[in-house]
Amino acid sequence: MVGSSKLLDGHNRPTLARLYREFISKTIEKTYGSSQYITIQGDCVGAVFNVTQEKDMNFLFDIALSIDSMQRELADKYRKQSINFGAGIGMAYGRALMIKVGLEGSGINDILWIGDVVNHACHFCNAAGRNGYRSIIISDRVYNKLNSKNQENFICISMDGLVCYEWGQ
Repeated sequence: MVGSSKLLDGHNRPTLARLYREFISKTIEKTYGSSQYITIQGDCVGAVFNVTQEKDMNFLFDIALSIDSMQRELADKYRKQSINFGAGIGMAYGRALMIKVGLEGSGINDILWIGDVVNHACHFCNAAGRNGYRSIIISDRVYNKLNSKNQENFICISMDGLVCYEWGQ
């Protein structure tokens, strides 16, 4: 969620709790069943998918578009209550290493995904919807696996030396 840290100032906490709950549950709903793993980190929902074919990437991009559309509807709904927020979506494609981490016997265990693909997706997500960037940013490897109809709506940009693409709508 873009701008969520500013929401705590001057807004009713039960209303913010409803917003967070609604945003996170609807985002999970969009990815559930298609993803290999879903995680929630504060106001961020991350999903890992196992894709190998071009058609899979177009399917995942459709999920990203549905999340973007959903968050715009939520933003309009909550704007009526003077709550302004948005969401950034980052997508990257590549190999990642999955390891289990935690403290044995403590019940504190989680899955950690390691690799450039994870770092790039997080970096894009953190930039999307902020500082003049549009709400969806994807890696060049994602872009190259999209069909031409989906590719035509992207604009090539460079972010910290990485070639990436932002959704042009």
